[in-house]
Amino acid sequence: MRIVNADSANGDEDNPDPHAFELDERIANAAANGRETWLLTHRPPLAYLRAHASADPNGSHIAAIIAGHIHMFAAIPFAGAPPTILVGTGGDTLDRWYPEVSAVPHAVGEARFGYAIFDRTADGWTISERDPEGSEHRRCILSKRTIHC
Repeated sequence: MRIVNADSANGDEDNPDPHAFELDERIANAAANGRETWLLTHRPPLAYLRAHASADPNGSHIAAIIAGHIHMFAAIPFAGAPPTILVGTGGDTLDRWYPEVSAVPHAVGEARFGYAIFDRTADGWTISERDPEGSEHRRCILSKRTIHC
């Protein structure tokens, strides 16, 4: 497994450039060299969420996109593209449910403080969303570029 980090800390939320993220995705796909790869980025690819309506496979070696910045947990599946997992459950203020996230069929999430534990399984990963005391609130299965909670 490979994790490719794309620095998106200084992105423009008001005028996002969907092509900038597509470039990050292509770089991660090339770096994968045929192995399962996660693209790790600070800001979730909201420009990508807005622009992505294609069924063409993108980032064929990227198994998942892991992001923070938005202070909530969300699991966002895409047809023809890697799922996005938001783990922004730390910080000082929780965020609301973003329209870009709620517009995606089968996306789930909630704004609450906590953390997530990713455990490897035979077929992929189990993601356990937990509160600060360690109680599990949601369990998701990440496998073969799909996520189900």
